[in-house]
Amino acid sequence: MAEGLEIMSMGLDVRDLPNYSLIEVAKYLQLPTGTLRSWVYGRYYPTRQGKQYFAPLIELASKKQLSFN
Repeated sequence: MAEGLEIMSMGLDVRDLPNYSLIEVAKYLQLPTGTLRSWVYGRYYPTRQGKQYFAPLIELASKKQLSFN
């Protein structure tokens, strides 16, 4: 209960807080964690011409939070 009061005292809306961690979502979707991480945060990958960037497929409301509401 103290955690809930702390969140409320910070002025945060609990509906904006993530329900699941990246690892939990990957397990639920039966995806490798690295795949989901790439979809959420993007990643660099090597090519013959140098590094290229794979842009995220999933846009987060906040970079520190992950929620599939």
